[in-house]
Amino acid sequence: MVYTHRCTLCLRSNKIKDCASDHNMRSHLGAPSTHNMGPFECQIPGCGLRSQRQDRNNNHGNHQAVWAQPQALITALNREVQACQQALINAAAAPVPPVAAAANVVPPVVVPAVAVPPATVPPVAIPPVVAAATAAPPVAAATNVAPAVVPPAVVGPPQAVPTGASIAAAQGLNAVQGPPASVQGPPTAAQVPLVAVPTVQVPDPVPAAQVPAATTAADAGDDQFKYGHFKYEMDNFELRHAGETRDDIEAQYEKEQKLWYQLDE
Repeated sequence: MVYTHRCTLCLRSNKIKDCASDHNMRSHLGAPSTHNMGPFECQIPGCGLRSQRQDRNNNHGNHQAVWAQPQALITALNREVQACQQALINAAAAPVPPVAAAANVVPPVVVPAVAVPPATVPPVAIPPVVAAATAAPPVAAATNVAPAVVPPAVVGPPQAVPTGASIAAAQGLNAVQGPPASVQGPPTAAQVPLVAVPTVQVPDPVPAAQVPAATTAADAGDDQFKYGHFKYEMDNFELRHAGETRDDIEAQYEKEQKLWYQLDE
């Protein structure tokens, strides 16, 4: 949950200046600042207490780290923190009352057993199988089987082997015209007649008047100037930071932090 607060000076001077962050506070009060931020609401859920806290204190437990904190305010905040934490501890560790515990117990439901008599299945009477009175006499195998009659083979004079010329002469026109239409394959490109298709002029989606002209010499010079300026800045950056390592950057950062917060070494 985020709480936004405004400092007392801003409220009195009717300035719309958000002081929820340290950066905004230092921007018009200086660093470090012992300015009283006014009433801050406790951020622990369920706690409605308020107390006077400083600019860098908006959470429980952080008030002792504030620079030059008065001892009276530290004592008051310690008591508030202890009260908030103790209230939560007491609520979590509170025992359940016996009446409520007994009311929450649900007695087990006992279902009485019902005696079910065994099911009696009556026997099924199967009627006897009665054999036929007149049995058919057994079929005797036929002993007198007539032999099969095979007609004699008729042998004619020898026939000549057909050749390509004889087959073409026998077929006549079919040999010249080829197989019938049902046997022929798909028509070739030479057999398909050509149909004249009228040409359609598709209009240009972008009119010629709206097409931008080619890049002029002035535009090219402007781009060259931008690229040259960017290259100059990059070269200057590399020269200014040449030879610096991560340790050098961290040491410079720590030095600036000490100067900013006025901390002792």
